[in-house]
Amino acid sequence: MKAINKAANEEEPKEAPKTAAVLPEVDYISALQSKMTSKLGRRINIYNKGKNKKIEIHYNGNDDLNHIIKLLCGENVFDEL
Repeated sequence: MKAINKAANEEEPKEAPKTAAVLPEVDYISALQSKMTSKLGRRINIYNKGKNKKIEIHYNGNDDLNHIIKLLCGENVFDEL
């Protein structure tokens, strides 16, 4: 009887907790900023800190702005105004 009680009180060996694989931190904002700069052909800044997040697109003059707007909104964007 003592052997049965002793066996019941013994805990089974616990497995060591599995640790999550540590992945390298990827700067997605920087990668996205580079991709957008390449796609639009303009300098792009993405601010992703705090409450007010924003995307900043740099342009040179009204013709350049019109070109960017057409790239983002479609060729016929000014026809609808």
